[in-house]
Amino acid sequence: MPRLRPLLEAVHILAQSIWGGSLAFTAVTAAVVFPMMRKLAPTLPEFAAYEGEHWRIAAGHVANRMFLINDAVQLAGVLLTLPTFGVLLLTTKRASAGVLWPFVLRAVLLSAASILVAYQLFILAPRM
Repeated sequence: MPRLRPLLEAVHILAQSIWGGSLAFTAVTAAVVFPMMRKLAPTLPEFAAYEGEHWRIAAGHVANRMFLINDAVQLAGVLLTLPTFGVLLLTTKRASAGVLWPFVLRAVLLSAASILVAYQLFILAPRM
């Protein structure tokens, strides 16, 4: 198992990095798309009867695709980080208290992030 540990650490860190990058990229995309559509002030023939602002519909249509992609990346992130963290935790020698606290912190943060992803995927997204 000692030879497998660096690979597990790499997969774990890579999955967390892609997960975090996806969140940041989705936020930046929404921050760019909505103001841009507002300035463009498009008129959508399919929604001619709608009296509200059409830029919101257009921007929401574009952003929705990014949100769906982000949901898939987040799910993949959770499915990769949880098992790799579990194996890393089980294979860590707890010889001193100095080794334990980083794992406790990682466990708390990973648990919180996983709970937020579950909330997003199973409660918030279906309502939207």
